[in-house]
Amino acid sequence: VSKIVTVTLRSSATTVTCPASGTVGVALSCSATITDTSPGTASTPTGSVTFAPSGSCTLVSGSCSVNITPTSSGTLNVSATYNGDSTHSASTGSATVNIANRDTSTNVACSANSGSLGLVSTCTATVADISPGTSSTPSGTVGWAHTNAGFFSAANCTLTSGSCSVTYTATAQGSHCSPNPVAINQLATCTATVTDTSAVATAPTGTVTFTTSGTGSFTGSPCTLSNPISTSASCAVTYTPTAGAGTHSITGTYNPDSTHAGSFDTFGLNVNLRTTSTTVSCPATGTVGVSLSCSATIADTASGTTSTPTGTVSFTPGGTCALLAGSCSVNITPSASGTLPVSASYSGDSAHATSSGGTSLTVNKRSIAATVSCNPSTVQVGGVSTCDAALADTSPGSTSTPTGSVAWSTSGTGTFSASTCTLVSGRCSVTYNATSLDSGTHTISASYSGDGAHNVGSGTFNLTVTQLHATTTSVSCSPSTVVVNQVTSCTATVADSSGTPTAPTGNVSFSSGGTCTLGTQTANSASCSVNVIPTVAGTLTVSASYGGDPSHNSSTGSTSVTVSPGAPYALVVTSDGKVFRFYQNRTLTQVGQPVTTALRQVAWKPDGSYALIAGDSAVLLKYNGTAFTTISTGISTGYNFWTVSWKQDGSYALIGGSVGILLKYDGVKATTVPNSFATTIYSINWHPSGSYALMVGKGGLTLTYDGTTIRSFSGTTNDLNTAAWNPNGQYALIGGINGAVLRFNGTQVTPVNTNGITGTNAIKSIAFNAAGSLALLVGDNGMVLTYNGSTLSLLPTVTSSWLTAVSWSPSGTAYILGGGGTILTYTNGALTKLPNYSTYPFRAIAWKPQ
Repeated sequence: VSKIVTVTLRSSATTVTCPASGTVGVALSCSATITDTSPGTASTPTGSVTFAPSGSCTLVSGSCSVNITPTSSGTLNVSATYNGDSTHSASTGSATVNIANRDTSTNVACSANSGSLGLVSTCTATVADISPGTSSTPSGTVGWAHTNAGFFSAANCTLTSGSCSVTYTATAQGSHCSPNPVAINQLATCTATVTDTSAVATAPTGTVTFTTSGTGSFTGSPCTLSNPISTSASCAVTYTPTAGAGTHSITGTYNPDSTHAGSFDTFGLNVNLRTTSTTVSCPATGTVGVSLSCSATIADTASGTTSTPTGTVSFTPGGTCALLAGSCSVNITPSASGTLPVSASYSGDSAHATSSGGTSLTVNKRSIAATVSCNPSTVQVGGVSTCDAALADTSPGSTSTPTGSVAWSTSGTGTFSASTCTLVSGRCSVTYNATSLDSGTHTISASYSGDGAHNVGSGTFNLTVTQLHATTTSVSCSPSTVVVNQVTSCTATVADSSGTPTAPTGNVSFSSGGTCTLGTQTANSASCSVNVIPTVAGTLTVSASYGGDPSHNSSTGSTSVTVSPGAPYALVVTSDGKVFRFYQNRTLTQVGQPVTTALRQVAWKPDGSYALIAGDSAVLLKYNGTAFTTISTGISTGYNFWTVSWKQDGSYALIGGSVGILLKYDGVKATTVPNSFATTIYSINWHPSGSYALMVGKGGLTLTYDGTTIRSFSGTTNDLNTAAWNPNGQYALIGGINGAVLRFNGTQVTPVNTNGITGTNAIKSIAFNAAGSLALLVGDNGMVLTYNGSTLSLLPTVTSSWLTAVSWSPSGTAYILGGGGTILTYTNGALTKLPNYSTYPFRAIAWKPQ
């Protein structure tokens, strides 16, 4: 008893390690360590790891690392996905890195007038990137401040190519604010000091009025000078910026007393956006494809009077939401299982700076339901059922179609067409063959291995397996002795041989061709019949195969039919497309007229199973004793086929025709034989050994073909109409126009003496008797010649008809055919003319092999 065990990949865990902090533009190294977390003997994972935001690496001893260059400040989420190997499943992990802005240095240079009272000087600030890694040119604004009395042309300037300038005018009054910088809504104390710069100085009295270039409010302005110290006095106010990050120019204007002139000074107070923190909250776990809600809370973390941040928050993954009372949330639908990092970036508002935060959650795979069905649900032992596994996503949310593979197992001892199948559109199937003898219930189990989004699962189906009834098949043919092409009726009887027999149903296939359906029934048997037509003499074994039905087993049986050759006959063709059978009793029977164009030659396959007929308009026919079939050759009807000849072993026939056309037919298809001699081939005759064929034709064409190579020989320029080999294979005779008779020994062509014998009559056909002792040559004007191997003799003329064909029958009589229905016989040296057979224009004759 065997069982199929489902083997799954070993699980893995991915741990990502990065520095706690980094800098924009400075590469940092993050590594991934993959560990085998399944029970049993752990093995080291191999393969590759893909990092986000960028990079991939190949594991060495379970670990590898990549360099990542941050492009912006804030929280950088780094995730690593292990792609798995042949032993380990995929897994993911993540880490976060706090990315700081790049460090800068600021250099300030002022022109030579700097510090001279009432004079203007130009001050330039140059800001440089001093962090390691990929440097970049700083942009943004520079805020200006001073410690002595004076004022700037602008509180700040915008960097261009890393630098910008303002003008500074020194005065006798000084002002400053503390702390500097402050956040919006954070209180600053601004102090003005008025100094008498004359030669005879006294402490000024009076008031100072404060104004701002920004949005904010003063408390205590104007203030009264106090705390006189020799030549100066001071007073202070508080300033609260309420909006507008940047430099607020705070100007203190001295309202003079009776002995001092007025003056003013400006101080640049740097006002920053209020700092914030972003806290992200998500459920601890989620499911692939199921939406979950993640929220972000933005808190004002600056000193002073706090305010509720407004604006938007962008989630990755996810979307964007607008803050309401400092919080908002988005729905996120996880697309893969594992650890999901979620980050949120606050975009800031007019009073609050940006910030970001993140968290992570565990995403579980989706649940599935596996349904197994087999059709048919009941089979006999040895029967086949198709079993289908359908996997459905049963988790809530966005359902997806499970992918991957299903492994099959059975409680029985049957076999599956495949141990696993691959899901297509959520389902796949295999065939189950209940091959054993254990009838009953076979539990068919399908185990789903899961995929990146779906959990494993399984399902079962109970297949009922029943025993088949044994059968026997007997065959009988009537009559049991026939001649070739005589019909015999063969009957197959299938009987149920079990203890509780019933009549079998279904089909029976016969080896000789044909199928019948069981019809005639008894209580335990049924029978049906087909007609069989033997085409070859001998003993014909007729086998019948019963294929079985849902209740019965298959079986076979056979019988023998004795097939005698029947009366010998020759196939005769005419130049108007008729085909006849000619028997030795000299009966001529027409079997058809498949075409109306000239038929030129006929040749039987050596086993006598069928004959090939060649003719004009590229006609090639097959005759199997009962019917004609046209063979496709691909040759245009503008060409003629003149000759056909079978190789002695029956492996193929050669067909020759116009302009050197040469085809090979192997019983299945006709193919062209390349022939560089573009001259019409009139006759082909194989050497008795089958080693090569002799081909003759127009203009004295003489060729041989050994299945590979065509060779050419010369001997005459007369058209050559016919060629025939002596059965002993020593030489062939060739005949043509103008009475030409040649002899070919395989290497050379030599003429045969025809002086005073043939005249200008053309030789049309040559045939040797079976012994090879005598050849008949026939041609124009009733000419019949004999050749005994050395001497050519002319027989007395018995007809004036042109003679076109000669062939020796199995009985040893030669039959000579010609135009106008002419048939002559040659026996024991005597030439006899038979009564005319109508006016049929006979063209060729070939006796069917026995």
